[in-house]
Amino acid sequence: MAAARGTALVTGASSGIGREIAKLLAADHYDLILVARSSKRLEELGSELAGSFGVQTRVVSRDLAQPGSARNLLAEIDRSGVSIDILVNNAGLGVA
Repeated sequence: MAAARGTALVTGASSGIGREIAKLLAADHYDLILVARSSKRLEELGSELAGSFGVQTRVVSRDLAQPGSARNLLAEIDRSGVSIDILVNNAGLGVA
């Protein structure tokens, strides 16, 4: 198992482009913080990537469109002492 290159934070990680980018980062041995609204899909992805690539994964079920949500996420990460090396800000926001 290779040592982690650093930690990547991927928002919108439960599906689509975010999910695929998370897989690529795990294959490159980055530990991951996976953020999206769907906790079940995030848990499944986190387990899959940890098992397949030997990386550490942390899943955070969060709707980043909610006021203060991104600020609270940043505060949690700061308290944990983790340093983010790569940010993939892929969370979608649409207006209907």
